[in-house]
Amino acid sequence: QKETRASNWPSLSIQSAVTRGDNPVYVFGSLLEQQKFGPQNFAVDSLNNPGYLTNIKNALVLGVPLFTGLELRSNTKMTGMALEQVKVQREGASQRTRLKAVDAYLQVLLNREILGGLQDRIKSSKEEVESARKLNARGLVLGSDFFAAQAILGGLETQKIQIEKNHEAALESLAILSGQPVGQLLVEGSLSDKGYAVPVDPNGLLEKALTQRPDLKMADEQAQIAHIAYKQSGRGFWPKVDAFASIETNTDDFSSNPTNRMIGIKSNFPIGDPAYSSRKETAKAQFQEAGEFKSGIEDQIRIDVHQTFRRYKGASESLPLAKETLDRANKSLELFRPLYREGRQSIIEVLRAEEGLVRAHVYYLQTLYQLHSSYAQLQLATGALNDEAVAEIENHLEAQ
Repeated sequence: QKETRASNWPSLSIQSAVTRGDNPVYVFGSLLEQQKFGPQNFAVDSLNNPGYLTNIKNALVLGVPLFTGLELRSNTKMTGMALEQVKVQREGASQRTRLKAVDAYLQVLLNREILGGLQDRIKSSKEEVESARKLNARGLVLGSDFFAAQAILGGLETQKIQIEKNHEAALESLAILSGQPVGQLLVEGSLSDKGYAVPVDPNGLLEKALTQRPDLKMADEQAQIAHIAYKQSGRGFWPKVDAFASIETNTDDFSSNPTNRMIGIKSNFPIGDPAYSSRKETAKAQFQEAGEFKSGIEDQIRIDVHQTFRRYKGASESLPLAKETLDRANKSLELFRPLYREGRQSIIEVLRAEEGLVRAHVYYLQTLYQLHSSYAQLQLATGALNDEAVAEIENHLEAQ
């Protein structure tokens, strides 16, 4: 922008040229400029055949643009819009980074709580399998049931290893995004079932998104830049006017270096430009392309808002069922365990109940994760994932 504004300022330049020739007009004029013209130069032979002459010309020229066919004004506008694009692009990048950080944080909480539940179930299952092993050694438990129970336990342990690796990956992602070593990360809180104030329909959110989404603002700025460029391309035959002032010296040997001064106004009226039509058509095509790109962004915003809205509603509305399923899985295990110890149920039924509780617990936690994650995505979709939105999500996570 400074460069564009500076184009309106006066420009100062030094011009130098060394010429040598025997053209009568050139010699006659150069002698006058060098202030070496004398009576002998009026001789006809001297005028017609002056001989070779060297002229060293130096000039200090000051130029001031008076009218540029609105080119400077157009460039100033386009530069201002380009700077605004950079600011909007930076905000869009910040929001996307915030989403990555929020999601990594939620992933850490999710994996940590899944691991806590898995460890409890594995510990309990190992105790039951060890009991069954002793009974199997005495022939009181079918070998097939015992080995099937061991397979279920192995599946739980395999799942634990996978979740541990996911947890490590989430911690590493969070460390990268926060700029802190993994060992110094302080991840507090736990996933809660506390919902957010989201409208019953997405229309208000869509209207909000269409006014503040950074990518749409960028597309709008680009469309305006293309429009200005298209309008300016039609001014190819407008005149350009400059004022100038110069101080000039002429000499052949620097024994003397006389000066002369000149001021004036010059204009340039282009009459023919073979590339004018092509240049204008190119600018028009770029303007149309920018408009189509902006329209495509608007369509994508509508898709993003509707999808994230439905995703949040899906998590919110399925949460009670997920919690009920978890309660039932807990109750099922509580019922099967004493029946097995009384010899009325097989060890495999107990391990299946343990496995069912793990699945119900994981589904419940994933639903909680989806509740918070989809809300963050919804804020990004509306262009509102700022620091306040992140603080709101943080406040919805239960403190340990």
